[in-house]
Amino acid sequence: MTDQTPAPFELELPLSGEELTREALELLEKMDKHRPSPVFPPDGGGMNDQETLRFFRNRERNEMSLRLIQSLLAFMDQPPQPLRGPFNPYAQIRELVRFQVDLLGERDVREAVLKERVPPQAPPPLLEREEERLEGLRLHLMGEAFQPSLPYQEGYRRLLETLRQLFHFWAGLRSRKEGRARRSDLLLYRLAEYIENKLSEPPPLVDTPGEME
Repeated sequence: MTDQTPAPFELELPLSGEELTREALELLEKMDKHRPSPVFPPDGGGMNDQETLRFFRNRERNEMSLRLIQSLLAFMDQPPQPLRGPFNPYAQIRELVRFQVDLLGERDVREAVLKERVPPQAPPPLLEREEERLEGLRLHLMGEAFQPSLPYQEGYRRLLETLRQLFHFWAGLRSRKEGRARRSDLLLYRLAEYIENKLSEPPPLVDTPGEME
């Protein structure tokens, strides 16, 4: 089973941190083993321009999904801080989530979505409405999560909520196929939910000397 393989999902069953870590590591290993590979024609010639573009784009998408899962896994119990300097984990996670949102605007993704949502031979107005809805969703998610003036804590929560909304969008799109979702989509949802719950927990109480007596 690879990242692209649909899997039944049950959102009502929360996973512990250990279970999530184990599931993430298993999926990361599978995704790493099944990286997109170039497909050359049997006559021995090279790939044409369209095939080359598709290969590198699919490889980039796979790499970005891997990096996002790895980043969330690394900061499950302690959110990344907005550090100054060449390595800023919070800024990196922002860009990884932005990439997932921007996929909604890419031509092949939009065509695949519209193919699922618009019946064949549908009148042009219906197709245009669905295109507007898809672009509206992309702009909404961008506006919610990537406002430069957002405080750090609120900005991070918005990023997690964006991942949750993306999951519901993709799961809803695939619900016509026996209620299944990609394993990577489901894992990102669960990681976002787990981290968001951790952020909502009150800080642990620290005993003072007077209380310990």
